[in-house]
Amino acid sequence: MHLIHPNSDCDTFGSLSLDSRKEVRAWMNAFSNADFSLGIGKAMTRVATVMQVSPATARRYYDNLLKSGGSWEAIADGRRMKPITGKGLTSRKEFRQFITALAERHQRKSKPAYRKFLSSWANRDAIPGAEDFPGWPLPPFSYRTFCRILKTETNIQKLRSIRIGTTSKTGVDLAQVFTTRCGLYVGAVFQIDDMWHDNLVMYGNDPKPRRVMELGLLDLFSGCRPHWGCMPRLESESGGMRNIRGAEMRQFIAGFLWTHGVHPAGTRFMLEHGTAALPADVIELLVSCGLNIHIDLQPIEGRQNALLKYWGSSQGGNFHAKAALESLHNLVHNELGHLSLQTGSHHSGIQGPLTTDPKLKWIEGTLRAIAKNAPHRLDLFRKMGAVDFHSEFIPLINDIYTFGINGRTDHNLEGWEKLGFIRTEYTSMPGSGHYLPDHLFLDLPKASQFAITEAAKQDPRSWMRRRKLSPMEVWNSGKSQLRPVPAPLICDILGRDLAREVTVKGAYIRFHDKDISPDELIYEARATFLNGAQRELSSGEKYSAMVLPFCPRQLFLLDSRDRYVGHCELVQRHTANDRVALIAAASHKAHRNAEIHEPLRIRHAEMVNQEAVDKAYNKRLADPMLAVTEQEISAARTAAGQQGQRTAAANRLQKHGNTPDWDAFTSVPANDPWGDLPDDAELPDAL
Repeated sequence: MHLIHPNSDCDTFGSLSLDSRKEVRAWMNAFSNADFSLGIGKAMTRVATVMQVSPATARRYYDNLLKSGGSWEAIADGRRMKPITGKGLTSRKEFRQFITALAERHQRKSKPAYRKFLSSWANRDAIPGAEDFPGWPLPPFSYRTFCRILKTETNIQKLRSIRIGTTSKTGVDLAQVFTTRCGLYVGAVFQIDDMWHDNLVMYGNDPKPRRVMELGLLDLFSGCRPHWGCMPRLESESGGMRNIRGAEMRQFIAGFLWTHGVHPAGTRFMLEHGTAALPADVIELLVSCGLNIHIDLQPIEGRQNALLKYWGSSQGGNFHAKAALESLHNLVHNELGHLSLQTGSHHSGIQGPLTTDPKLKWIEGTLRAIAKNAPHRLDLFRKMGAVDFHSEFIPLINDIYTFGINGRTDHNLEGWEKLGFIRTEYTSMPGSGHYLPDHLFLDLPKASQFAITEAAKQDPRSWMRRRKLSPMEVWNSGKSQLRPVPAPLICDILGRDLAREVTVKGAYIRFHDKDISPDELIYEARATFLNGAQRELSSGEKYSAMVLPFCPRQLFLLDSRDRYVGHCELVQRHTANDRVALIAAASHKAHRNAEIHEPLRIRHAEMVNQEAVDKAYNKRLADPMLAVTEQEISAARTAAGQQGQRTAAANRLQKHGNTPDWDAFTSVPANDPWGDLPDDAELPDAL
């Protein structure tokens, strides 16, 4: 008998399971190696021994092979073989295609498509492949068979593509592009996007709680959010709602470029086409400024199904391009989920608490009534859990970013292990929870380091830990490489439309801007130039000023011809009992006042010196023992000279042991040969 062994390229053989294919090959090899010259009985006994079955089973497999002409399919388990062809209705290709197309036209579920098929079958509608199928009007098969046909002919990716669309938001099961942060550096890629917070806050004396909008920037390498800015959603002058516009985006990116800057090796900003977008002229300015800045816009994907040119439209950006930033926004929403007046998230399908809407209506109605009937009591209104934007929400979100999100170590940021952002830290007191950073551990004596490491080998859980670096630690390790952009470029980004006119009043520049701060903004009237030099501004001078709302520490000044003058620093207020800060502030004040007075002192130095001379002269007049006139000064000088000569002579005589008492001296003795010499005569060294 000629045996037909299975071909690995055969679809029928490939449809079998791994164990079934292995079993078929074993049977075929056993029959091929059987020695039929000994007789059929002994041959089947040996085959049964090899396959570990009974001789009767081996003989049954052998008889099946004889009937099939030696084909391997005779010994394969037919229940495990994939049906390729058949004469039934479900095996007809045109019918299966009809069932699949019917399911694809039903957007939400496949069960309505099955009911539509049964209706067409009952109405004896024309169904491809079922024209000559007997059995009507009985249902040809169940819903389970219907789903099995769909599973064979299509898959979830294809169904979702035809039912909903092929964009990144709808085709989540389609192919994607995967990226890594490995190979980047701090400042290599910044992602910027807007975010709406899922809670309402109180804003000043506004009687209506407002939703907060935020612009945020993420450093892709470190996963840190070093720059952000929030603003409430208020009514605009046109009557609508004021959302984040291009002006806020210009102020946001200008604040980051001034505060942090870009990397000399190149910095890429990933922006979007919608809210967090920059005008074309600003993009061109940044790209052509010579600072190695690149701008990438989030790719726009057309909204269409799998059928090309079938009612396609603009869908929006591919959120996978900035997945790190989108996931960070989700973390922020979770951290702020405890605040009152939660709105929920429409895009995520998360509903807000049932108490939000009635509480919101009650607060608005009560505040309107107080403003109408007793406006002087508005400040006494209890916010009932709602947080204030300036005094509560901004400090809270700042702490969440600084100490929570940017400082977290329990994260799963991609590439962290491959980049080596894992630290092994030791403790000197097991159980205290205090672990020594690398620099403090290396500062310990060598003996202490050795003792701790040896103890850690014996009990690692008590003496050491392995932790991931926080995003802030990675950011701080590389942010020193960033270079802030020049101040004139900041003014070019902001534009003339964002400038305001200010007047120097004394030593300061003052103005109000409730979008930045509820208090008055006070800047020093001392401009810092590009070369670092500083100059006090004259009181009464007018300038065009630009301020960055999200980081208002500097005020940029332009003259009447829109030329850059310099930037002024924001005045910092200090707590009354902070002695260190007050001493530093007093020193700064004295330094500023000295600079203000310096030109006066230079111009009037001669007058001050002359008055000092006159003051000393008049003071000498009050003392009769002091010489004032020329005659008194000449006599005093003569007396002083004579006294000096006598003292010098006495010092010389002292060397020979003869020290006269000059204070008791009255006249020169008669026998003194030097008595007739004048007072200015030079005496010899030896007497």
